[in-house]
Amino acid sequence: MSQFLIIYQKSTGSLVDFTEYGDDDRAVALKRRAQLEREYGASGDIEVVVLGARDKSDLERSHSRYFKTLSDLVST
Repeated sequence: MSQFLIIYQKSTGSLVDFTEYGDDDRAVALKRRAQLEREYGASGDIEVVVLGARDKSDLERSHSRYFKTLSDLVST
């Protein structure tokens, strides 16, 4: 299962960054998430998560809010 590091800006509903890590890189992804949380933590507008999925398409289905625009989310 791949690990995906997502940096998401809540106010705009947009991805700031999206990085895929290999099956064995969960610890690396979590360490990077911790670094980014310290960096963005004060803003309150940035969400940093690590999610596991078989591939990006599975992640897009299970966590669609990270991949849709605000208008897409409002219209559903």
